[in-house]
Amino acid sequence: MSPLASSGRADGLRLLAERRGIATSYEDAFGRHHEVGRPTLFALLQALGEPLERPEEAARLLAAAEAGGAGHEPFLLPPVLVAWEGELDPVALGPVEALRAVTAALALEDGNEGDELIELVLEAGAVKVRGRRPLPYGLHKLVVDRPGRAPGSAPGRPSRLEAEPDEVTVISSPRRAPGLVAFSYGAALPLYGLEDEQGGGHLGLLARTGELLAAAGASYLATLPLLAAQLEEGDFPSPYSPFSRLFWNEGYLDPSAVPELSSLTGGLWLPRGSAGRARALRPHLAAAAAELQTAGGRRLEEYRAYLSSRPELLGYARYRAACEERGADRAGWPARWRRGLIGEEEVDPRAVAAHCYGQFAFESQLGEVSSRLERAGIELMLDLPLGSGPAGYDTWAFPEVFADGVHIGAPPDRFFAGGQDWGFAPQRPASERALGYPVTTACLRNLLAHCKALRIDHAPGLSRLWWIPAGMPPTEGAYVSYPTEELLALHCLEAWRAGACLVGENLGTVQESLTTALVEHGIAGMRVAIFDLESERSHPMEPLEVAGCEVAMVDTHDTATFAGWFASHDVDLREHLGLLAGKEASAERRRRKSAVLTLVDRLVASGLLAEPEAGEAVAVHRALLAELGRSEAALVLVNLEDCWGELEPQNLPGSGDRRENFSRRLGRRIEEMDRDGALSSALAALGRARGEARAMARGDGGY
Repeated sequence: MSPLASSGRADGLRLLAERRGIATSYEDAFGRHHEVGRPTLFALLQALGEPLERPEEAARLLAAAEAGGAGHEPFLLPPVLVAWEGELDPVALGPVEALRAVTAALALEDGNEGDELIELVLEAGAVKVRGRRPLPYGLHKLVVDRPGRAPGSAPGRPSRLEAEPDEVTVISSPRRAPGLVAFSYGAALPLYGLEDEQGGGHLGLLARTGELLAAAGASYLATLPLLAAQLEEGDFPSPYSPFSRLFWNEGYLDPSAVPELSSLTGGLWLPRGSAGRARALRPHLAAAAAELQTAGGRRLEEYRAYLSSRPELLGYARYRAACEERGADRAGWPARWRRGLIGEEEVDPRAVAAHCYGQFAFESQLGEVSSRLERAGIELMLDLPLGSGPAGYDTWAFPEVFADGVHIGAPPDRFFAGGQDWGFAPQRPASERALGYPVTTACLRNLLAHCKALRIDHAPGLSRLWWIPAGMPPTEGAYVSYPTEELLALHCLEAWRAGACLVGENLGTVQESLTTALVEHGIAGMRVAIFDLESERSHPMEPLEVAGCEVAMVDTHDTATFAGWFASHDVDLREHLGLLAGKEASAERRRRKSAVLTLVDRLVASGLLAEPEAGEAVAVHRALLAELGRSEAALVLVNLEDCWGELEPQNLPGSGDRRENFSRRLGRRIEEMDRDGALSSALAALGRARGEARAMARGDGGY
């Protein structure tokens, strides 16, 4: 009989799950209540590290934890403290009688001692540590030593007070991240889709596009993730399932702009897709690395300094070399490789050098592009994916942080009746906290070093994630909570260091408490017009209301383009691929037609759309952009493809291998964009509308 067949001690299982941050019930997108099944709770508790072999053991583990039994001694200090604006609130270390000799020391991030910034006080029968004055911003370590044994602890059994001193991470952070440029506008597009007369998909085209936007008065250029790709899985891997969130995709390099590569790759044909380009460049990267070592000079000094600044790069390069030799499936690797030990002599040194050099070349070029955009007046917005591929580097490098046997996904909603399984391994909240957030910090720093705005994919993950046990459908998952305040503090701190603003993709089912927290901490939310047009019917003739702390968009890379939405082309596509049944597709078309008519009537009534143009998607889109431009939104981002009426979406969620996603070139090359009347007309209309909104906010104009 399966250990889950028994129904005994169900309360113990549920109570232990709740103690570990697993929600034992939830409301779905339709407002229906669900109780999480016992098999799910059991599997998730195991994934979180509870030593459970049978569900009945949960009650015993729970009792031991509450009583401070062996292996579950209560921590008197949390592993992480947050000091907003540097203010460290008093934190109790324990009752006075249990702490005969307590010391506390503060090690500042810069290596200096900060003992003068804290003090121990007796308050309400407890010893507390508190800040004397504001701490400098940074990640600091508070070390608390409490010698002796707690009164009443069993002889011979180590107590918490006999263990090593507590080491607590202190996140001293500004309360708010830097803000977006008010009443600004820009464009969002995938780098892999950019093309010029010589080819496409490289960083140089990003700079040229930004300069084109700057000439039109824009302030931002957003693109999809540029992170390392899984080279062994086709030419078009999803940018939202990177090989690593800590390193870059060399396939986006412009080899003609890299000194060591330009002479080696002259006339080299590079295939479509960043993964295919990376594979084609791979042997040339090895040759360029060797040439750099031979040539010496300042460039070699810069390379060596880069390697010193990224000590983790060598491990990454060896891991990639190991994947090239043995494949990405680690099950067939030597045991010591699987444990994270790949020796210098065990992999091809040329492959290691190629990957080290590739990262150096990419970061150098991205830094140049970012500076070039900044000089033009354009802020680059990069994208932080929620997770990384299960066979990638991150889960190998930080096995203690990532949970085994579970994936991240989403429960059923209107678009995915069966829910979604994204295939990522989630981070264990307790493990990351105990280690001081090494993965989250490294991901943020890697991206924020090269941009002035960062989009956080699936921002609801700052408070909870939908965990799905392996082998179960997405409908059988459960929400696992994350330490929201600590994560927000970490994001605000790293954004402050970089002088960059943050945008949270807060679409879908978002807890109200998180929405409030994002606003409080200056993290801009997102509003997508086509979502609102299909959901808001109470005031159909009123313009879309977008708050000043948000980013407004007509659509995203995961939705239909505007022309596709306008013509229900996305519905046709989903029906053709079997993602919608005939009756569902017909009902969706009826809803879509109603939304389109409502929009057109509103835009005509407002004077933004001429009635003869009511049936033209490009004209309606231009008018909708102007409406968004008049809103209080801090930033309006336009999908450039909408300006010329592109029908095909970049990505069709849920289509899997039935469709090539994240691969299509844009319908205009750079040279053609510069001459495209529809594009310039849309940007001009948006620019005028933003100017009107700015004037209204100042009180010196109207429309």
